[in-house]
Amino acid sequence: MWKLENVKIKKCRNMKMWNFSYFYILFMLFFIISLTNNSLSAQNKLNDSIKTELLNEHNRYRKIVGSPELTWSESLESSALQWANSLVERPQIKKDVSSSYGENVYWCEETQPENVVAFWASGQKYYYGENYNHANPYLFQNYLQIISTETTEVGCVMVISKSKREVWLCRYN
Repeated sequence: MWKLENVKIKKCRNMKMWNFSYFYILFMLFFIISLTNNSLSAQNKLNDSIKTELLNEHNRYRKIVGSPELTWSESLESSALQWANSLVERPQIKKDVSSSYGENVYWCEETQPENVVAFWASGQKYYYGENYNHANPYLFQNYLQIISTETTEVGCVMVISKSKREVWLCRYN
């Protein structure tokens, strides 16, 4: 009788160990998933006031050259957020060449919306009315994206990396 009780106790101990291991594995799995989701789903840090400021800055440059005002697009904002999330932790920022939308990207430690649009518009000093082509890809490409009469909508986001780098991204349609 005594041996039978020892066997039951031993089985019980193994079962407790198995339950603990199972719990530990599940805990670690959820922990890893939550870390991954946090890094891949940064939120847009732009509130309505900053969105309005960005739109107004775009339209200020457009008014100078006689382009009609842009309107804000929630769908472009959503599209920009997806791409910004894929960029936020990368060492280099690049444009999404697979997108059918126009795009301007800016990254820095801390800045204001008017500085972002001013940086993109700084290509104005290199622009003399010529069309964009691959021979002059970076001199005034961002400026043309802002003032193009073919562009009617804009949607922008700003996400922050773990190292506190801001990624500003606007998409244009």
